[in-house]
Amino acid sequence: MACSTASECYMDRLPDELLLMILTYAMQRESPFFPEPLGAARIGYVKKLHFTMVQRVHAQDWCRVTMTCQRIRRLGKEAFFSSKRFVLRASIPESLRDGIYSLFVNASDQQLAMRSICSVVIVDIAPSVASKVMRVPKLLGVLPKLKDVTLVFDWARWNAITTIENAIPFQAPAVLTQIFEYIAGANSDVKVHAAICSSSDPEYVQATLNTDLYPILRAKAQMMAKEKERMSKSTEQ
Repeated sequence: MACSTASECYMDRLPDELLLMILTYAMQRESPFFPEPLGAARIGYVKKLHFTMVQRVHAQDWCRVTMTCQRIRRLGKEAFFSSKRFVLRASIPESLRDGIYSLFVNASDQQLAMRSICSVVIVDIAPSVASKVMRVPKLLGVLPKLKDVTLVFDWARWNAITTIENAIPFQAPAVLTQIFEYIAGANSDVKVHAAICSSSDPEYVQATLNTDLYPILRAKAQMMAKEKERMSKSTEQ
């Protein structure tokens, strides 16, 4: 008991900045986190969920930071949101901004998530729909600390967790980064990665990207580059 009390007193003496660093380190995992099952767990269906082991650890992390004490909960939530790589649909950041993404418990948690998230995996990207890809940078613009985004093409919603955990990465073409730079503006330093859903045919998806997506993105990037140059010259004059 004495050891426990001493340990608790020692933790209490740590400044918030140091405790936040410790919690952030403790929340880091190699696997991305798919939050939708966590929402189901929050309302009492834990036993009915088929968490994979790597997803279960994220749910356990959430329990650790929200069920310990008030101070750990206050700092731990920020650590949780900032350290995880979140698997999201492209529309979710705007839902966080508007406070309507109920899986993150309440509006204040949603605002904290929006301010804290640094890394996302966007899953609902069809390899043949250029308009949706071009919307992603603007949608992600509500995440001010975002530094890293992975676009997963041809997502299999019916087996969401498994297909994300085993997504097949490939070298993102320069045009994806260019589109983010032109559209995202202030968030133009975001690193862009790409992957293919593990249940898809990689050769077919790559062929579709080469014929249906990349040509449109390149044409759009060229148009935006010319417009940017024109605006720059106009400003100089």
